[in-house]
Amino acid sequence: MTRYPADTPITREAFESSRWGEALGAAAREDYSSMWQTLSTAAREAVDGGRPEQGRVLWLLADACSMMLKAASINEPFKPFMVMDGKRSALPEDLGDDEIVFLSSIYGELGDPKLKARIADLVWLVAKPRDPQAATAAIDAYRHIPITTESWVRDGRECWDRAIQLCLMLRAGAGDRLQEIEQALLNGLLVSTVDDGYLPIWISDLLDKHRLGKDRLHDVASHLEALAKTYLITHKAQPSSGTGMA
Repeated sequence: MTRYPADTPITREAFESSRWGEALGAAAREDYSSMWQTLSTAAREAVDGGRPEQGRVLWLLADACSMMLKAASINEPFKPFMVMDGKRSALPEDLGDDEIVFLSSIYGELGDPKLKARIADLVWLVAKPRDPQAATAAIDAYRHIPITTESWVRDGRECWDRAIQLCLMLRAGAGDRLQEIEQALLNGLLVSTVDDGYLPIWISDLLDKHRLGKDRLHDVASHLEALAKTYLITHKAQPSSGTGMA
């Protein structure tokens, strides 16, 4: 099914009038899947409402959000969310030259951290020659994602992982960003409580994966031990669910 007429241009004017921000505000959750769903709904409504140029912009943003971030791969971090009967959903290599130029022109104006990170990251991956500013913009947007349990189960963990990978790829071009990320993760871990669930474990795993936080290993180990003890004490103090009497 055709989304919009083949000759529909992609323009900044359409972007500015597409109401993409309103669409994201209607997302039920803050993960990329929900962003894709709400943007694609807005895209269909725009096209059906006789606004194909705005619809094309929204479809492009929706496709960008539909890609699954797999931080284990440095050069191919995005995978299709769906593969069926020999067909698949969008990937970075599907972007046309006009779309790459368009995305390059707008990522700096996107206020939503996850959307900005995704668009800037795609520009870094596909634009030729590569633009280091797109990579640093992606890093800065990724690290605006909160270090909380709720955030990390909604793509936050992969986003912070990707930010570290981009820093390692840029090396000196990343400036002090890797050190700042390391400190932010350590801070998030060391202030965590038993109410944060698995968050401290996830953070420590990420630090260990990239060999970060080595100077604070004692502090990290001590905090994890304290959390474990608190957890055991808390659960031992909880009354039994049984109803029998001694």
